[in-house]
Amino acid sequence: PRSGFLPAAMDARAALKDVVGTTVAATKLPEGDRRENGEQDAFANLRLALVAIKKDETALEGFSTDDMVAVLECVQRRSVRKVRQAQAKECLSMLFGNFAWVRAAQSQADLLAELKELYKDNTEMLEKFDAPLHEVGKSPGMEVGREETERRRQSIAQATSKKEQMEQELRGGLDLMAGFNYVFPVDPLGNKMDHATSAFVMFCDGITKLDGFATKVDADDKVLAVLETFQSSDWEGVMSFLVTMHKCNSRKSQHGRSKFVVEKLSQHCPSFKQVAERGTWDCPDLVPSAPEPPPPPPPPDVPPPPPAPVAPPACTPVVVWIDFKKKSYEGSSLFNYGGILVMGFQDNEKIPESATPEEYLGAITDSIRDPRLRLDVVICNKKHMAKIGEILGTCQAVGRQPPLFVVSTRDPSSLPAAPGGSTVIAVSDWRDAELNAKEEVRRRSS
Repeated sequence: PRSGFLPAAMDARAALKDVVGTTVAATKLPEGDRRENGEQDAFANLRLALVAIKKDETALEGFSTDDMVAVLECVQRRSVRKVRQAQAKECLSMLFGNFAWVRAAQSQADLLAELKELYKDNTEMLEKFDAPLHEVGKSPGMEVGREETERRRQSIAQATSKKEQMEQELRGGLDLMAGFNYVFPVDPLGNKMDHATSAFVMFCDGITKLDGFATKVDADDKVLAVLETFQSSDWEGVMSFLVTMHKCNSRKSQHGRSKFVVEKLSQHCPSFKQVAERGTWDCPDLVPSAPEPPPPPPPPDVPPPPPAPVAPPACTPVVVWIDFKKKSYEGSSLFNYGGILVMGFQDNEKIPESATPEEYLGAITDSIRDPRLRLDVVICNKKHMAKIGEILGTCQAVGRQPPLFVVSTRDPSSLPAAPGGSTVIAVSDWRDAELNAKEEVRRRSS
């Protein structure tokens, strides 16, 4: 197939097999313009084929080591040019989602060294490259984990009420975590980490529903009674799983959720709170310190001082600014306006220290879930509009008002349709973005 074109009728697996064959053939051509053009066309078609099979984990299997090495070397050569580096890393990351391709890279020392240099700032990928070679075959327990997780999800989907869904998510998530002996696995070449994360997300969804039921005015005590069916040993297992996951560098995107689970369970379940505050978990970022004991009462003959008036806690307004250029938010007047907490994130793939989507989405999620904060505005570029639906879902899950989305773009008329329930304002100037943000914060604070 010619560059950037795959026949519409071609099956995704067959297309990938065909593209791998043409890529291998291109790498065998004599060095020169013909080989360069052949590899360039093969690389463009490889990107399309990988996107087509992105959700099929098994489609990357069945290739010989020599063919996999040839494809990896072709893609790695594309990364030498800065303009192609992001596209090459996108392809490599999808290929390395299957451990057979990691083994192929490990079989060639020169190729492995080039890949390590390319991913020198990516801890998760470096762990994959340094992991010991596995025997041919799938990771132990992978099929069991996938089948059991899918069975639980189907059961939850068939529940007749949200309360029944909540109970099944809590029990199902706990049972799946127990399948890992309540220890988050470190298995960069297999699928155990993904299955363990799915178990936690299922449990967290149950906690989110439970907290939503509990905060209603007419909350049914029977809703919280479901927590009484768990034993202290269950809560010890949950804490062990959360602590080991919290310490895993490749799961930092789940930190906000794990803190939310500990906070809400401590609020609604005294037996869990007792386990969490035991002081033996060695994870202060996740487990809050036990409160200081109250001071001793004054002597009987000294009247106690009158209690000081307690003002209701005020929410701190938050503005999250995500932009291709750091100077868009650095030095912004928002930092000195009305006590706003401004979080700036540069999203530029060409700059190694740029924020990842997990980092800025994690900050947004934490701001929504933290009752001390009030996420008022998200300023972003047009490409970030794809994340609006996810942000709205988080707001709906915890009962918080969605933020105003201010989208900075050169052509406001080219914006795609915004998801229902969102308010989006298009601007073409940073100063207009600031003015809209200030007005929104002022309106919500009045």
